[in-house]
Amino acid sequence: MKHAGHLHRRNEQALAVILGNPVMIDAYRAGIPQNGKPFPDGAKRAKVHWAPKPNEFFPNASVPGNLQNVELMVKDSKRFADSDGWGYAVFDYDAASDTFKPGTMASKPPQGNDGKCGFTCHTSANARDYVFTDYGRRLSKRRRRKDDSRSRAPQVFAGWPGRRTPVLLAAHCIS
Repeated sequence: MKHAGHLHRRNEQALAVILGNPVMIDAYRAGIPQNGKPFPDGAKRAKVHWAPKPNEFFPNASVPGNLQNVELMVKDSKRFADSDGWGYAVFDYDAASDTFKPGTMASKPPQGNDGKCGFTCHTSANARDYVFTDYGRRLSKRRRRKDDSRSRAPQVFAGWPGRRTPVLLAAHCIS
């Protein structure tokens, strides 16, 4: 999964980061969903929720606290034909056992274990292929000249697998 994005809003409920696989990120870069085209099969995204806690050094800023849950969306038109191609799942984190368990009606928000809750919630975004999140604007890559020593950012990522800068789809707090 890749990650990179934008801050939506902040509150005391949850801090969320949304990750997308290369198929999802490439679709965003191609203008989906704003261009009205659907995401291709194979697009996947995961949203990780933590309880926010104040940053030790900047109390007005929030950082991830206790892990809450992970939500998943997978585009597979054949497997999930009854939900316009999207499969949904939620897994709540159980700190006592350090494991994830499928979301239930006791989850916040309540979740059926059939994925229908995800589809029901996302129908308000059906014109955007059921995806709420926009892909945040990125700064264009700057070409370095041999005599330009001001920007070293590309060198920081040179040792990463595949030598590709990670891309965050979105980060936000939920009410």
